[in-house]
Amino acid sequence: MSPSFFFLLTLAITVGALVVQAIASRALRCRFAALAEEWKMHYCPDDRFQLADRVAEMLPLPGAARVEVSDLIYGNDADGYRYLFCASFTLGVLCGKKRRTQVATFRESRDRDQGDTASPLILGEEGRTLVEQYRNLYQRTVSHIANRET
Repeated sequence: MSPSFFFLLTLAITVGALVVQAIASRALRCRFAALAEEWKMHYCPDDRFQLADRVAEMLPLPGAARVEVSDLIYGNDADGYRYLFCASFTLGVLCGKKRRTQVATFRESRDRDQGDTASPLILGEEGRTLVEQYRNLYQRTVSHIANRET
């Protein structure tokens, strides 16, 4: 096999993998947007409200670092704001660092003049898909409030 053919083959495989990954990512984001629409909430693929720093402080896992927030579903919740999102973070200090992504939620009060305005952070169950984690957290934290108001 000539070096130029090997290079082109490697390039084609890489481009193919990128295309497949982009299609899968877009399909997942469309599912998140559909969930937000179903729940009469809003969807944003990035961290529009810069929640990552606040989430890093609230994570109940010791040693969590490099926190990133994505796929944010947000809306009004009684007298505050509810956020459901994917939280990606690194666990581990020296050896065996692992990157983990879990769905999380918390509620923030509209009145920011009060001291502590955020509820505790609730993480989705490990071992479930991201969509299942979103649905489960919504049912546990948001749907019962919507049912009370109607």
